[in-house]
Amino acid sequence: MSGETGASPVSEIDQPEILQVLSPIWTEKHETARRVAQRMKAVLDVARSRGFREGENPVTVAIGAHVLPRVKAKVRHHNAMRWQDEPAFYAQLSQKSGMAAKALMVTCLTGCRTDLLP
Repeated sequence: MSGETGASPVSEIDQPEILQVLSPIWTEKHETARRVAQRMKAVLDVARSRGFREGENPVTVAIGAHVLPRVKAKVRHHNAMRWQDEPAFYAQLSQKSGMAAKALMVTCLTGCRTDLLP
């Protein structure tokens, strides 16, 4: 695979190319690498469904073969706001016009989590 973007046909992308992309970031930026892998898998699945490539998805094979090192996720929890401080915080948000402030207000009102997607 050459270093140029789009230089290889999708039918020629295999495990070495997948590993070339994922290996440098797999342990240091694991969440990013995981998302990149998901997107590559989706693109290659669509390419297969449209007849541009054959065989098993090389992303599935590379990750399933445990070629990349195992990464233990480092969970970082954020401190929760004291419920007594919430009314003043909400009042501050209501003074702002940005969409992020409005979205946070909805989160406050509904008590919903922001990480609902798997």
